This record gives sequence, C-alpha cells and structure tokens, in this order.
Amino acid sequence: MPAERHPDDLPPLRRDDLPDGARGLPRGLVWATALGVVVLAIASWTALRTDTGDPGEPTPVEDLLEQVEQPPAPDQQQTESDAVGVATPGTPFERADGSSGTLADYRGRPLVVNFFGSWCGPCITEMPMLEEVHQATADQATFLGLNVAEPLASGLRLVESTGVTYDVASDADGELLAAFGLVNLPATVVLDADGEVARVHTGIIERSELEGYLAELTP
Repeated sequence: MPAERHPDDLPPLRRDDLPDGARGLPRGLVWATALGVVVLAIASWTALRTDTGDPGEPTPVEDLLEQVEQPPAPDQQQTESDAVGVATPGTPFERADGSSGTLADYRGRPLVVNFFGSWCGPCITEMPMLEEVHQATADQATFLGLNVAEPLASGLRLVESTGVTYDVASDADGELLAAFGLVNLPATVVLDADGEVARVHTGIIERSELEGYLAELTP
C-alpha cells in the first residue's frame, strides 16, 4: 500500500491564482477543493457526451436491454378493462411524419394498438415479436405503435433498432393510454373492424395469444 502523503508534502500550488477568499486556506484543503472541481468537470463532460450521441445510429436491441432495468413480469396475463366492448376514443395523435390521426382512421380491419416506451425493458423485448405477427397477418390486420411519455424521436430510434415497420405515433401525455384504463407498459389493445375494443392486455403478450385474438376477429 502506498505511503500516505501529508498535505504539506503536496507540490506547491500557486496561491496567487486562487480567489482572495481561498488564499488563506490550508494547502491540503485547497488541493482537495481543486480535485473535486476536476472530478465534477469530468463527470459533466461524460454526461454531455452521452446525451448528445448521434441519434441517427440505432442501438442494437441487446444493448438497449442492458441499459434498461428489467422489472419482474406481471402476474396477470390479461386485463379486461371497462373499455372492452365500447368504441375507441377519438383523441388525436401525431404520426411519425408530423400529420395528425385518430384510431378511427384504421377502421375496416382489426387493429392491434401497442403502447410502448424506449425506457421500458419489456417493450423492447416484445416489439420484434409484434413485427413478426404484423408481417404474418398483413392481409388481415393493422398494427399501430403508440409511443408514451417521451419525445417521439426517442421512440423512433427504438423502432429502428427493433426492426418495426408498422405505423408509429405519439401518445406523449399518455391520454390514449389512460382512455383505455391502462397505466403500465407494455400494453396492447386489440380493436375489431368496427373500431370497438375486443381485448386489453397488460404486460408482454405471448405470440400465440395475440394470434388467437386476431383469429377470432378475422374470417
């Protein structure tokens, strides 16, 4: 173990460069203060580099999962809320291209609405499976991802990383999520061709379960 150094053994510090109030402080205290400033500056610089990374480079799904804390899987497999059997809300949302839309725009075929966030570990796990079902049922059903509680740009980076190709829009204030009686993410709502709520599911939805829901709604 290196020998402990006494503050008086530290290299001389130019006190003339210090503020007037610091020139009378003990040399060890001055060095401790200077070291703290350096550490703070390094931490700030590191955080700045993290926050200003290139948004055009998608992060692999595996890396995203490592960055997000994984909560335990919910015990319930399905939550039937009061929204089941009623018409969908007409709350407008912003699409990825900046245009406005509502869930009514998707009437005519069953619609799978998935609420997600880039900060939600289970959402990241679930989305590639949703894309697979979307591809397999493209002639029978429509999919829509609603990005909750964050700028849409963050959700779009996740969409690119997970390979999702279905429509994505913003539910930044969670108004649509709340309209279905939902709180937690991920959450999936299945609407029939008339726009009525057929199923409401909280947590990661199993592929077989989602395919079963759609089979009930398609001839």
